[in-house]
Amino acid sequence: MKKIVFLISIFLFAQSSIGQDEWESNITFAPGQTLKDILAISPTTIYGISALYSGTALNVKKTVDNGDNWVEQYAGHTSMNYYELASPDSVDIFAVANGGIIIHNSGGETWATVASGTTENLRTICFVNSTIGFIGGDGGTILKTTDGGATWIDLEATLDAPYSPLCLEMINETQGFLGGHSFLQVTFDGGLNWTFVDGFAPGDGTFAFREIQFINNNLAFACGDQGAIWISEDGGLTWTLQETGTTESIQDIRMIDENIGFACGFNGVAIRTEDAGETWTNVATDISENFYTLDFHESRGYMGSYFGTVLTFEFISPGVSISEFKNHELSIYPNPSVESITFSGVSLVDISRIEVIQMNGEVVLEISTPAQNTIDCSGLESGTYIVRIHEQDGGIVSRSFIKK
Repeated sequence: MKKIVFLISIFLFAQSSIGQDEWESNITFAPGQTLKDILAISPTTIYGISALYSGTALNVKKTVDNGDNWVEQYAGHTSMNYYELASPDSVDIFAVANGGIIIHNSGGETWATVASGTTENLRTICFVNSTIGFIGGDGGTILKTTDGGATWIDLEATLDAPYSPLCLEMINETQGFLGGHSFLQVTFDGGLNWTFVDGFAPGDGTFAFREIQFINNNLAFACGDQGAIWISEDGGLTWTLQETGTTESIQDIRMIDENIGFACGFNGVAIRTEDAGETWTNVATDISENFYTLDFHESRGYMGSYFGTVLTFEFISPGVSISEFKNHELSIYPNPSVESITFSGVSLVDISRIEVIQMNGEVVLEISTPAQNTIDCSGLESGTYIVRIHEQDGGIVSRSFIKK
């Protein structure tokens, strides 16, 4: 799991489309290497972590100017295979690797090794908040921190099967999911005990979970091999397979909100959705190779490739920034809708204006000083729209919805 950083500041865009047409190469690192994870922690500061096999220890890639310039940092271990990055607070950065290796950085140039207490390969890391985090490793290894990553303890967890995980996502301190080749397991007691999710045990078919992302406590998306993207609307207890148009392994998925998201995978696969995964469409790339990771912050996306190329993508929704989606507990229901939508999470007395915006940027409905939290959308054509709420104090929050 990647830690998605929620900014308090509001960043507005003047353009009126969903963004550029293709992912464009930004830099290719040498020697050749596999970029395993990218983590965007601010509008300008981006980290990447790679697997290098040529004797170098410069596994960490970092930019502080939105990708205009990159530096490579010494990670402390030579020819190491690093897997994933995470941050509890957008300052401290952690990465996990083979042999029980955990490295840590507080924003500078020096990385230090953190004791893990194990020599198992550590493959996935996530933080629930600024203090509590989890790591999944081979042999059913589950590590936990309660002090922001300074120290880690082995939970000596009991799993239905101690397989090597590919992804770990904790919804909160007690409930989370661990996925990999031919298994998906869930815990309800903070990682002490794990059981197979119904339909995702060995023998239930050929599948592999590569990444899981929860949008809220109920809605989640996951991706994996054979072109698989799943959606869950009940907190991960049941999953429905979506049609993606590809049979390639999908390595990473990043949803912006309930409806809008991006995914990437092998053999040049780069796709996006605007309707909660009911349809996925191709996004062009200026190179075609295996893509392993992507992340977004504000308007800019970053994607990493097998041979060490970072590609960028400008996501621009109609006058709405990604931070507007993330910075508020704004909810819209029903979604999809036929006749009307109701919103919650914003008090009516705090609202100065509401706009309903098409994906081409056109404002199709505007309500000043609304008297109720229900919006009549019966007259709108079918498609994806964005509700943009202007607050009295100048704040702006947004959420997309689908009109059937």
